[in-house]
Amino acid sequence: VVLSRDASSPDFLRPAAVPVRGTAWQGIMAFPDSAQPDPSAGSPSLSADGALLVYGGSTSSGRQVWLRRADALTPTPVAGSEGLQNPVLSPDGGRIAAIAGRSGLVVLPVSGGAAIRVVAEIPYSGQFAWFGDTHIVYPDRSGITRISTSGGPPVSISTVDTAAGEVYHLAPAAMSDGQGVVFTVWPGALDDPALARIAVTGPDGGTHEILMPGIEAEHTPGFLLVTRADGTIV
Repeated sequence: VVLSRDASSPDFLRPAAVPVRGTAWQGIMAFPDSAQPDPSAGSPSLSADGALLVYGGSTSSGRQVWLRRADALTPTPVAGSEGLQNPVLSPDGGRIAAIAGRSGLVVLPVSGGAAIRVVAEIPYSGQFAWFGDTHIVYPDRSGITRISTSGGPPVSISTVDTAAGEVYHLAPAAMSDGQGVVFTVWPGALDDPALARIAVTGPDGGTHEILMPGIEAEHTPGFLLVTRADGTIV
């Protein structure tokens, strides 16, 4: 589906009945045996300009984040990323957010350096996203939370509506224009994806709005890509 902004609700995107058509493409990237991606360490993260790729791998000493540049054939380990997993590049490609230990969230420069702890514990450790270049959003047990990477208190931007039967708010993703966050509302057991719905909330929180069925969503300028329970993407 294509999403267009509704004049009566300027802070949100609403579905429009316009089909998405385009060309699908697939690429293959080879990695040396010494720097193979480890699927259990999270999905690869590509910078907005396609120049950088970071991914989690394993070495003889444990987990490690690797960086591969588009103009280089060989990936290099990111200094200071030992023991980290689930790396995600910031929108400007300058920093990496990653999980430390079982559930702590840290941030470090792409060029390497000391990792700064931002969140002591994320209940659902693989589920976080950058919100601009200075904040991160993640789910906790009460909803979606936003926090600055430079410190300060966390800010709740969504609250699980138990009166409406909601149980979890998961998989947050920032809207590309900075006007809000899309996420998944689970009103029941996680083993029944048909119950999941995609919702959106403003950058400072407030009442969230259910958009459509789906288990995960990503926003790009003018478009919302939604994964449905049957595995299709619209």
